[in-house]
Amino acid sequence: MAERQLYIARKTVIEMLTDRGLNSKYIKGFVPSDFEIIFKHFTNFSGVFDIETKDDYGHKTIVKFIRYINDNKNSIKNLSCVADIISAKSELNKIYNFLRSTKNLLLQDTLIFIICYGDQIEECHLKFEEEHDILQIFHISQLQFNITHHKLVPKHILIDEKEKTNLKNKLYLTTFDKLPTILGTDPVAKYYNMKNNDVCKVLRPSKTTAQHPFY
Repeated sequence: MAERQLYIARKTVIEMLTDRGLNSKYIKGFVPSDFEIIFKHFTNFSGVFDIETKDDYGHKTIVKFIRYINDNKNSIKNLSCVADIISAKSELNKIYNFLRSTKNLLLQDTLIFIICYGDQIEECHLKFEEEHDILQIFHISQLQFNITHHKLVPKHILIDEKEKTNLKNKLYLTTFDKLPTILGTDPVAKYYNMKNNDVCKVLRPSKTTAQHPFY
């Protein structure tokens, strides 16, 4: 992992948090020259690049950048054996429990792990994510480009409870189960941290109007 990769990933994370409606005044940015200096002090528990913010309702989001397995500087490759997987899961569990207790995280809060070792997200990371409701895990390689900025990705907007009620009345729906579904593993769904029972408005180009909404 190079400093440049981490710098871009953190920038994308800040864009993601802003797009989720979180308050950017709590987020500290860095100029590239300062970033290179701070990078020298980056460990799993140094917190130098971590982010803590909240939404208008006071719900917290904490982003933890994880550099090594057990702070071992040699653990920069993909997890290739059972011992590596066990060590990685143990480190994730230790960090998760530490932050859950020290930050008093509740079920409506969000904890995000950014894996900075290896070339890609591993199966054990995804499994650990599935086992913890408030947790999302990304690999640094997934954050080198903001997917919502791609020209082929339409605008996605999560609608609030009032809009959901209006939509039900407009479409004569008794349940939102009749709407098309999007998997939680979908990159855009994960970007916006979509949950069960959320409703998303997708604005797609139309031949007759500038944009046509789908739900």
